[in-house]
Amino acid sequence: MSNSFEGQFAELEQLIKSLALTPVQKTELRAKIDDIALIDPLTRVLNRRGLDKKLEEEFRRSQRYGHPLSVILADIDFFKMYNDTYGHLQGDEALKHAATVLNSHRRAGEVVGRYGVGKNF
Repeated sequence: MSNSFEGQFAELEQLIKSLALTPVQKTELRAKIDDIALIDPLTRVLNRRGLDKKLEEEFRRSQRYGHPLSVILADIDFFKMYNDTYGHLQGDEALKHAATVLNSHRRAGEVVGRYGVGKNF
C-alpha cells in the first residue's frame, strides 16, 4: 500500500472518529470517501470503479440523446518487462507520467482512467 493511500485512510479515520460532524464536515467526508472509492491513488485518475460508473452514465446519455459514444482503451506495451528491469518505483513513475500526459491532452468532458486488468487488480 502506498504512503498516499495510507495517508488518505488515516485522514478519513480521523474524520470518522469525530462524533459531532458539522454539515460542512459531512460534505467534506463524503467527498473524501468518493475520492478514495473512485480515484486511483497512484495516478489520480479514475480507477476501474470510477470508469465503470462514468461509462454507465455516458452510455445512458448516448442512448437518451442518440449521440455516438467513443471509448479508447490503451495499453503500455511491455510494462511488465519495464517493471522487472527498472523496478516497481520506476514503473509507478511511468504510470503517473502516462496519466499526466493523457490528462493534459484531453478535452472538456473527456475522462482518463486506469482500468488495470493485471493480476494485481
